[in-house]
Amino acid sequence: SGEGSFTGNDGCNTLTGSWKQADDAITLENMATTLMACAGVDTWLSHASTVKVDGTKLMVFDAQGKEIGVLAQESTKN
Repeated sequence: SGEGSFTGNDGCNTLTGSWKQADDAITLENMATTLMACAGVDTWLSHASTVKVDGTKLMVFDAQGKEIGVLAQESTKN
């Protein structure tokens, strides 16, 4: 288990908040996001409540426990 803070970007909006890990789930707390109106950007990440790591993927769930998306690990090849 652990805890910390996070910051990210969905291609338009900045997201920030804190996280706590319990077992295999990471709960996102106190999340704040900017509300820019960018054309063509899906703001689904602003609905994230819990995430789970599955290998190189981050599975994202909303407050009702529904999977709302999956993020793949970015390649670190140079």
